[in-house]
Amino acid sequence: MPEQRPRVELQHTRSGWPLSVKIRRVLWVPFKILFLRGSGRLLSPLRIYALILFGARIERPALIMDGVKVWHPWSLTLRRYCTLGRGVEVYNYAHVTVGEQATVSQETYLCSASHDFEDPSMPLIFSPITIGAQSWVAAGCFIGPGITVGEGAVVGAHSVVTKDVPAWTVVAGNPARVIKPRLLKSKPDAGARDPR
Repeated sequence: MPEQRPRVELQHTRSGWPLSVKIRRVLWVPFKILFLRGSGRLLSPLRIYALILFGARIERPALIMDGVKVWHPWSLTLRRYCTLGRGVEVYNYAHVTVGEQATVSQETYLCSASHDFEDPSMPLIFSPITIGAQSWVAAGCFIGPGITVGEGAVVGAHSVVTKDVPAWTVVAGNPARVIKPRLLKSKPDAGARDPR
């Protein structure tokens, strides 16, 4: 007798989101024109205004480059002096927070949602992402659901982050691993005389 294996159930189109969320998503669509690639950094203030209009919490100044895609503006917090680089995708079914002076570089994917693949119906599951103050997520990274990138940390280009990143460390790879601590060079005293 052949062994019975469980099967993934047919996926249905019902999202489970309340009507208010669906309406907000439809209303958000025309504002995406402000984020078109090639529109540069000059439209950043308008992008910020549009996101705030839809419930994002943004402390200014901040920079949002062209090509950025934000799924749910009302689930986004940006602190002062942070940057979302060109083509960053914020898949924020759960809340995403980018800390003060943090930079998320181009083509990075902040992915707060996934599917429970152990459940035959594969329901959507989601967990918030926090990018700490003064941290840098370099180009082309993937940051998974529930991840915290600690204050001052650096995530190397094209890394896949599946575990929290400790503060003031440099991580890289797939999956990302700690490479070394991040040590800042001390600036010379502005009042000191040049010994030459």
